[in-house]
Amino acid sequence: EESSQPTHQGAETAVDIFGRTYRHLLDEGLSLRAMKKVVERECIVRALDASQGNITQAAKVLGMKRPRLSQLVKEHGLSANNTAFESKGESHASRN
Repeated sequence: EESSQPTHQGAETAVDIFGRTYRHLLDEGLSLRAMKKVVERECIVRALDASQGNITQAAKVLGMKRPRLSQLVKEHGLSANNTAFESKGESHASRN
C-alpha cells in the first residue's frame, strides 16, 4: 500500500496542516458550510495568483472547467486581475 505522506521525520503532512486549519476555523465559530467557502476561496485566490490571473490555467490547476471557475470567482467577489490584493487583510469571517 502506497502512502502519500512523506517518509522523512519532521515533514508536515497535508493532514497536519488541515488539522491546524480546521481547529483555527472551528475556534472562529464557523460552520462546515462557512469553512468550505473559506477553503474554496483561498484555493481559487492562490490558483489565480499562481496563473497571474489566467482563469483557464487556474481552472486546470484546480481540476475544474473554466466557466465554473468564472462563476465561483464572481460568487466570491474576486477579480482575476487583482485577486492577491483583494484577498489580503480580510478576516475569515468577512469572507463569508
